[in-house]
Amino acid sequence: MLLKIILINIILSLIAIYIFIYSLKPQAISQKILENTSISQYFPKRILQEEAPIYNQYIYTGTWQSQSIKKDILQFNYLDQNKGNSYFFIEYENNIAQNIYMYYYNPQYTDEKFVFAIVNLSQCQLLLDRWICVKNYVKWKKYDKKYYKGSGYVQNATIIIRIQNSDIPQQTTFLISLEYQNQINLKGQYQAQTSSSAMQVALYNVYMSFIGLLQLFCVWKFAEYLQRNEIRSTKLSLITIGFVSANDCYLALCHIYLSIQNTFFLQYFIITAIIYFVLASIYDMKLLIIIWKNRYYVNYNTPQEIRKGFILFYAKFYLSLIVIILLNYYFYLFDIYLYFLPLFIIPQIIHNYMKGNQVEYNFYYIFGILFLRVIEPIYIRGCPENIFGYAPHYQFCIIWTSLFIIQIFFIYLQYKLGPRFFIPRRFRVQYNYFHTVNFEDR
Repeated sequence: MLLKIILINIILSLIAIYIFIYSLKPQAISQKILENTSISQYFPKRILQEEAPIYNQYIYTGTWQSQSIKKDILQFNYLDQNKGNSYFFIEYENNIAQNIYMYYYNPQYTDEKFVFAIVNLSQCQLLLDRWICVKNYVKWKKYDKKYYKGSGYVQNATIIIRIQNSDIPQQTTFLISLEYQNQINLKGQYQAQTSSSAMQVALYNVYMSFIGLLQLFCVWKFAEYLQRNEIRSTKLSLITIGFVSANDCYLALCHIYLSIQNTFFLQYFIITAIIYFVLASIYDMKLLIIIWKNRYYVNYNTPQEIRKGFILFYAKFYLSLIVIILLNYYFYLFDIYLYFLPLFIIPQIIHNYMKGNQVEYNFYYIFGILFLRVIEPIYIRGCPENIFGYAPHYQFCIIWTSLFIIQIFFIYLQYKLGPRFFIPRRFRVQYNYFHTVNFEDR
C-alpha cells in the first residue's frame, strides 16, 4: 500500500513538473483577451462575461488620477481615493471602436471598492494625435468586495483618447481623459498588457499541490495508525474531522472552478484540484468512516439499522458540506468570518474533556491534519502579489496563526496534564466509590 501511495505521488509530481515546464514556452506578446495571461489576476471574470461581449480585444493597464480641484469630490460618487489602478479594453465592430470598458480600482486590489464603467462612443473627431468624443453615454456599476453596490449613468460626457497612431491595438502608451462636471473628472495613462502571470500561477499550484500531497500522506498514515487499535478512534472528535474533510472538498471545488474559469491555466489548477479531490473523497472519508464505525457501529443490531445509520451519517455530512461551501462563497473576503474558521479544533478540546481519557496527540493528526489548515489563507492574506489580487492583511495573518497555535498548545497541555486540567479540582466530576446501604430494604 505504501508503495502504491509513493508511486501515485511521484506520477502526479512528474505530471505537474512536465506541465509547468511545457507551459513556460514563450508566449506571443499580442495575446487575445480571452487568452491573456493576466486577465484572471486583474479582472473579475464573472463580471466580464455578464457585462462585456469580447471579440479579439486587448487589455490595457495603467493608473487613473482624479482631476477635480476639490479633494473631497468622489469620482463616480463612490471612489474615495484620488488615484488607483485602472484597466480597460475596447470593443470593435467592423474595425470601428464602439464601446470602452473600464475598471477603476480604489486603489488597486480586487477585494476593495472598484467601478466598472461602459463608455458608448459617439461623435468622435480626430484632431492631430487624439480622438475627441463628445456627448457620450457613460454607465457604471459599483462593487465592494465583489458585491454589487449600485449603479449610475451620465449623458453628454466628453472622452479624449490620445494615441500615437490610429492602430490602437499596436500602441504601447496612450492617454484617456473622461470628463463630466464634478461627478467624473479623471484621466489615465495606459500600456498594452504584455506581462505574463503564468509563472506566478504555476508557483501557487506547486505550493498548494505540495501541501495537498503532504496532507494526503498524513491522513493515510493516521488512518493506518487508528486501524491498528480501534480504541484510539474514540478519542477523536467527529465534528473536527468532518470540518477538515468539508474544507478539503471546498478547496477541490475551488480549484476545479478556477480551472474551468481560466482555461489558459487549466493545466495548473487541475492538478491541485485532483489532489484535493482524492484527499477529500477517499482518504478523509475513510478516516471519517473509521471513527464513525468504531463509535456507533455497536448501537445497531440488524443490517437494516446499519444502512439507516450510514444514510443518516452521509446526510449530515453532505448537509454540513453544502453549508460550509455557501458560507465560504459569500463571506470568504470578510476577516471577521475567517476568524471563526480556526475554531474547528475546539470540538476536539471539548471531546477530550467529556471523555476524560488519555488525549490522542499523534504527530500526523496534530501537525499534518490540523495545523496545515493555516497555510492557504496565509498565502491569500499575507502575499501582496497573490494571484487573486486580494489586499494583504498582516494583522489577520498574525491573529489567524495565533489561534491555531493556542488551540494546539492547549491540546498539548491536555495531553501532559490531563484532559480536565483547566477545571479546578473541587469542580471536577469524580466517581463516588462509597455507597449508602439501606439495611431496612435488605
